[in-house]
Amino acid sequence: MTLFSSALPILDVDVVIVGGGIQGLWLLADLIDAGYQTILLERQRPGFGQTGHAHVFLHEGHLYASMLREQQNDAVQRVMPLLTANGLWETALAGGRLQKAKALRSEFFIGWSNVVSGLEFANRCALANLHCDRIDQMPGKFGAWANLPSLYQSKGVCLESSVLLDQLLTFSDIRKRVGCCHKISVEANELGSYDFLAEHDSELAEKNTRTLSLQVRARAVVLSAGTGNEHLIDHLFEGPTRQPNPKATKQQTVKTFMLVVRHLNGSLPPVTGMFPDFGGIFMVSREDAQGRTVWLIGDRQRQLVTVPGEMTTLDAITWFQNLKKALATLLPQLIDDPNNYEWGIYEAIKAEPWRDKSGAGAGGGFPVGFHVHEHPLKPVWLAWPGLLTFAPLVASSIVTGLQQKVVSSSSTDWDLWERFRFTLPAGECRWKKTPLQTWKDFNTCFSQS
Repeated sequence: MTLFSSALPILDVDVVIVGGGIQGLWLLADLIDAGYQTILLERQRPGFGQTGHAHVFLHEGHLYASMLREQQNDAVQRVMPLLTANGLWETALAGGRLQKAKALRSEFFIGWSNVVSGLEFANRCALANLHCDRIDQMPGKFGAWANLPSLYQSKGVCLESSVLLDQLLTFSDIRKRVGCCHKISVEANELGSYDFLAEHDSELAEKNTRTLSLQVRARAVVLSAGTGNEHLIDHLFEGPTRQPNPKATKQQTVKTFMLVVRHLNGSLPPVTGMFPDFGGIFMVSREDAQGRTVWLIGDRQRQLVTVPGEMTTLDAITWFQNLKKALATLLPQLIDDPNNYEWGIYEAIKAEPWRDKSGAGAGGGFPVGFHVHEHPLKPVWLAWPGLLTFAPLVASSIVTGLQQKVVSSSSTDWDLWERFRFTLPAGECRWKKTPLQTWKDFNTCFSQS
């Protein structure tokens, strides 16, 4: 049964991208540069999903080099594409579409609890041509950090997600190609293309004086990583064209949490650091409206979920209690004098390609690279960057594949699109919307009874 009414206006385009995070927006910019008539459909605000809650730290591959349980050659090989992707970011920041995006800082510290692990990490960095210098002491007052047995310094770029989104949306005014929709449906047609039904919430459409529904006919489709795309993936890859290995098109949704910490009366030192054998702690710093440093602290705890918000054994209380043990060793000043700080936690959700964990077949494993999947018979792509740094490399891969299958058309009825489209402002960074509490109130909420 068709989704469409014959009375609906039809917009013909070359490509429809579904998903308005960094991955989708970067790809949109690349496809427009390549001459394709492209639009992006997003169910919420651009960047409202995993972009808004991410660390937004770009590195050359130190994360893979730090995975000491992996075979050395495997770890080094995984670094190579990340180096390439990081180079694309550097070009964009130096003089491309992100040249006005101010980097928060470039110092990046990697700390180990023992010298042997640190030396193995440094050896892998050397084999992969990663910048990595041994240092004796962390600059500034960082408590136990200054005395870690093995401490290294490298470089990376830390960005504010809202600034990054704004720069992408204003580049060549691609904001005009982004449409926020209440509902997105799709079906293949007899012409070999794809019909999308994009629908607004009726009240929102009336408020913004926009057409309620629009049929979009696309010659190619890209589903950019995002929770909620599962039903579109299943629909576009159903039937006899489904891959022999169903996991090739399977998406996993994992949840974790982020701790937000701010000093009550003073200011924390700004820092970006990774501490693999302290629970996998990874932290970055931000600056609030009053100029005070805020720490965002995550770790490797994560759990597979069916839908965002699902209650599981890994709840915020369990997560924090596990993190607290690592913090007591790494940053004892936080745990010894918690009343000096304000505290908050938010839940973070990520959509990734399916990866079995420890060979158990249950999913939830950490991605070991980006994943681009192309339909065996049709111009349909699935895109999962895995790490934010991979986004431009994923986009480049899809553009190359698309150019081999789809010739760009000369025009599109952009007036019709404008009568339907409206774009909500980019999603705000999650840490800015997270309530911060005194230790007394926070501990009441997140202590184990």
